[in-house]
Amino acid sequence: ADWSVEMVADWVKQKGASEEVVQSFKAQEIDGSILVTLTADDLRNELKVTALGLRRKILMAIEKLRG
Repeated sequence: ADWSVEMVADWVKQKGASEEVVQSFKAQEIDGSILVTLTADDLRNELKVTALGLRRKILMAIEKLRG
């Protein structure tokens, strides 16, 4: 939850996101407090994570962050 927008962008990149998706996270100002609230719909519609596999990977990683 203490992550900056830049930290979240780096984290998403480590998950295999394209530069376009990383930029989308930055443009939408997704920081740690917002990251843990994201849904599949948010990822698909707002953040343009079109690949199902990547979307699932990110969602599973968010679940782990939630604890």
